[in-house]
This record gives sequence, C-alpha cells and structure tokens, in this order.
Amino acid sequence: MKSIQEEMWKEVWEKKGDPAKKGLKPSSIWDLVVMNGYDSGADGISMSHWERWVERLKAEIPNYADVRSWLDVGCGSGAFLFSQAEKIDLCGFDYSESLIERARKFARPLGKPATLYVGDLTDKSLHLPQTDIISCVSSLQYVPEEAGLFRFSTLLDCAKMGVLIAENPCKKLMKSGSKFRDDNLGYDAGDDYAHTYYSVFDFNQIAIKRGFKPRKIQAKLGMQSSYRWSMYYEKVVLSSAK
Repeated sequence: MKSIQEEMWKEVWEKKGDPAKKGLKPSSIWDLVVMNGYDSGADGISMSHWERWVERLKAEIPNYADVRSWLDVGCGSGAFLFSQAEKIDLCGFDYSESLIERARKFARPLGKPATLYVGDLTDKSLHLPQTDIISCVSSLQYVPEEAGLFRFSTLLDCAKMGVLIAENPCKKLMKSGSKFRDDNLGYDAGDDYAHTYYSVFDFNQIAIKRGFKPRKIQAKLGMQSSYRWSMYYEKVVLSSAK
C-alpha cells in the first residue's frame, strides 16, 4: 500500500502532462524540461543550464561513446532521455501516464523508435530490460527509502555498463536542503510533499558488493544540487584467469 506522500506526488506528476493544459505541445527539449518541473521553484533553471549540465555529465561517464542503449527510470516527459546521443536506443518509463504520452508525442516526429511505457519504479514485479546504461534522475526522492534502495539493486542487475543516480537528495544535508527548498517555494511543503533523502554510502556499499565501481559525478544541475549527490556506478569487468 502506498503512503500518502507517494499518492500526493503521483497526483502532482499526472497533472504535469495533463493534455487539457493550454499550450502543452512538446516540440522542443525545453518543453520537456518544463513539464518535468525544472523551470521554477527550488529547481528553477534555464535551457543553457540544462544543456551545460547534460554535456558535462556525459563527459564524466566512462566510454560514453560506446553506449548503444539507455534506460531512464522515472523519465517523466523524457527530457533527459532525449538529450542523449542520437545513435543510442532509448527506453524509459514513468508512473505518470500523461507525461509518458507527452514523451511519445515528442518522439513520433523524430522518426527514431523509443520505447516508452507507464511503470511504477516501486513495483517489485516490474520487468527491466538489459541495457548498457540505466539512469535515475531526481526520481528516487518521491518514494520511501526502502523502495529506493530496492530499485537501485535491481538496476545493477540489469545494467551492462553502468548505473547513473543523479540529483539524489543527500541525507547528511537534509535539514539545510529542506530549508532551501521551502525558502524557494515560498511556503512549507509539509510532510505530504516531502522529499526522501539518501545516504550515498548505502548506495556505494550495495554497488561495490555487486561488482560496480562508484564514481562521483561533479556536474551540477542547479542551486538545489548543493544539497544532492550524483554518482555513476561503473560495472567492473573481471579478466578471465589465464
């Protein structure tokens, strides 16, 4: 059974892609960025900030040029997914049906197939395809810690090259991060709209045990990034014994 916090956030994101909203035509990456909530509040950024962040992040991923497939977990409108190199096969899912439909509408004119479907990252029965890179950007903050850690473990099972966890709220900075968010929202978000904060240590320990090397990502998306951490977990390929 989902918590009130989860239900409230799901309702928020379902409304983000509501087709009844005037002017909701996903014709550019910026339109997708706006639908994903990066245009205002504590996450407010510009298109130049977005483009700079994406390019810096790509440069920090080992062997990015060799990536052929990419899965984005909690992809929303697909802003991050569609910012990847053109040669990469794209796949993404989100629990917001309206945002997935916006992503599909954006993808159609591109003439490039993209697998986009509705799925809840907390669903333990959810099937995940084997993919070169799997990313989860600012999505785990909307689910309970236990569910977030469980999903991370399953991502490691399905990643051929690595897993990117980006813009994840830092548990050590929860007090200051929450204050910054409330100050920029202009009101107290309250428990129903709270974010979940995570310890990077927990993720690193899980990854190391599974044979992945933790790499800190330096690229920062916006002001709220100061209270978040980003890591890339590179799959270690062991040499066969001679």
